[in-house]
Amino acid sequence: MEIPILDFGRYQSADSRASLADEIVHTLETVGFLYLKNHGIPSQQIDQADAAAVEYFGQELSVKKQFPRPSVMTENPGTGYCEIGTERLYESSVKEVKETFDFILSDLPEGKAKSAKVLIGPLTNLFNSCAKLTLELFHCIALGLKLPNENYFEDKHRRMGGRDANSTALRVLHYPPFDSAQNEENATRLGAHTDWCSMTILFQRGVGGLEVETADNKFIPAPPIAETVLVNIGDILQFWTCSRLKATTHRVRAVDSEQNSKVRRSIAFFAEPDFDAVVESLDPRYYFKPEPAGEYILNRFRHAYHYQERRDFGFMKPQYVSD
Repeated sequence: MEIPILDFGRYQSADSRASLADEIVHTLETVGFLYLKNHGIPSQQIDQADAAAVEYFGQELSVKKQFPRPSVMTENPGTGYCEIGTERLYESSVKEVKETFDFILSDLPEGKAKSAKVLIGPLTNLFNSCAKLTLELFHCIALGLKLPNENYFEDKHRRMGGRDANSTALRVLHYPPFDSAQNEENATRLGAHTDWCSMTILFQRGVGGLEVETADNKFIPAPPIAETVLVNIGDILQFWTCSRLKATTHRVRAVDSEQNSKVRRSIAFFAEPDFDAVVESLDPRYYFKPEPAGEYILNRFRHAYHYQERRDFGFMKPQYVSD
């Protein structure tokens, strides 16, 4: 299996948009990941955000901790820093050797943002560009699925950037050099997981390590490719489509001594539906009880930070009705 590279410049022409939409849906049905070239996000914005991240993560830990990410047990997900070992996406026994800064457009608490000042401008610009591309991709997916309302998914993500109504975030990730001798035996850079959002747009900078699981349960590399972004769908879109589209398991490993010695940097845009967006079956052959997306999102956040166990939702197990 190979992860295809699609030319998103075709979206700008009505004549080629439908065929592009079909290709995107087919790829998300079979692979779950795709590279996009000519995606419309200015390279200058990406470079500026990456340079700002280098400067930010180079600060002392005590400085970065002045702007911690708020507790998702008592608040909605928000802007802030998480140090190494705080978040574990795979299982609580596996330490993930990464630090992150999450950015939500409307969430810049007065008095806390000073330590992250270098990030704010570049991340604001990149957030807005990612949101635009995301909505265009959602349009393509609705077209490729032949939904009666081609704006269906766009309408469920109208409040990206507003923390009170939506938890979409631009995440800057810093993976320090990985010293196997110093880390715990069960440590890794990022454990195997699916994203719980609707869609992810990923910018990789130089050092690889990302691996994607295939249908036959093998992991293949998804290396950085110049002038492309990597796109995958998350659980929410899989639920909406009753597993027609696949939220594919992936991980980040330091696979050899050369990668171990290097810093890996990436930036991920996690597009989430509005909290009150109802997740319901878009496939008439299946039924599940419609539920708001916000409850699922908060549960997954709280599980990742060890506040509560993952709970089941009706849309996780659609019931077959008929042909």
